[in-house]
Amino acid sequence: MSFSAQSELVSTELTSSASTTTYRLNFRRAELQKKQARFKGRYVLQPEIDLGDYTCRAVIDWLELRIVIAGVTQWKWIQDHLEKLTGERLWVREVASAGGAAGQQFTVRFQEPLLGDVIEAVEAVNSRWTLVAEPELVGLEISLDIKPKKFSEEALAKLFGVLARTHLPSRDVMSQPDDRPRFVATDQRGEIRTVHVLASKKGVRRLDDELLMRNDKDIPATIDSTYYTGAAGSSSSWRLMVKRIDQQNKTTGAVLKLPEDEVRVRLEVTMLEQELSELGLRKLNELEKFRFQTLQGSFFQFRLPTFRQVDETEKPHLRAVKEDFETKRMTKFLQAGVVGLEAMDAARKRQARAIRIASRVSEKPLPAPRRVASSLTIYDEMTKKVVQALRHLQGRQRRSLEKKRHARP
Repeated sequence: MSFSAQSELVSTELTSSASTTTYRLNFRRAELQKKQARFKGRYVLQPEIDLGDYTCRAVIDWLELRIVIAGVTQWKWIQDHLEKLTGERLWVREVASAGGAAGQQFTVRFQEPLLGDVIEAVEAVNSRWTLVAEPELVGLEISLDIKPKKFSEEALAKLFGVLARTHLPSRDVMSQPDDRPRFVATDQRGEIRTVHVLASKKGVRRLDDELLMRNDKDIPATIDSTYYTGAAGSSSSWRLMVKRIDQQNKTTGAVLKLPEDEVRVRLEVTMLEQELSELGLRKLNELEKFRFQTLQGSFFQFRLPTFRQVDETEKPHLRAVKEDFETKRMTKFLQAGVVGLEAMDAARKRQARAIRIASRVSEKPLPAPRRVASSLTIYDEMTKKVVQALRHLQGRQRRSLEKKRHARP
């Protein structure tokens, strides 16, 4: 990378783990339209990508329900019963039992469901075994599928690069090592590797501010990788990939290669019971009333970085120091996205406070650090596209519920 904080155009190389293929992703400097005081004297980097060239669709990838029946049975009988109704072999497992082969509590997973069909399946189980309570929602995965209107590998690569750098998880994904940004890819030797984007000291769980302030150890996610934020099994986690296959059978590993017009970039959020409870989604009937577009602000936030416009009238040595720091911030964003940039800014604040503590002459305690607002700004174009996709998801689910209600005798 060869640029400075004053460059009008900066770019980063998008690389592949399994091949030598590369593309360039450009970001152009633009004036900020925001009026907030925190953006005074700052400019934004906008990705050179036309989102009008892409379609965006939101889907429920899967949902899991916990059901409790009045009697006891084996999970396979529930699975068989639902297969006769749906024509699909749903994933069904027993939650707990009294030590025998049969039980009362089961988890059922519905793949890419319409809520009307889920309700019909629940009613079928209730008719056969009698449910003792409203089914509980224990897992939900929502996906954004974004694909170019005209297929091209470069268009897919650029979109992956933009999403990896601009998606901001809705919770802290830096404090715990297992939450931190990482990617999994197959290298040119055929070996599967997990690589952390931001450098850390081996065997040390806490954040290393010195490493966060540097850029030479950061490794950007490759375009043929699966990029993760949030630990697997945590309350919420995210996954980004270029989806080229559909998993057909997890037991045999049989897969279906997607045709070009179905290849897309997919961003998934997985929410487990704790997160769903905080959203007010504990029971199936609460999901029926849920406004899916609210998930944008909770889980599909997209941000762009802003940088200080260094005053040309400042003394040369001060201007050089400030420009150098903004260039380092820019490099951090290009390599580790807004997550890495926020981590770098937080590390700088901690270091500044440590210096103040070390250099103070008074024994009086330092005042609490002033809360500094984020330097990130909303990526408006992406946000609007995602909100629209979630609204369309809302419409499809409501139509399926209406169809189910009208079908009742």
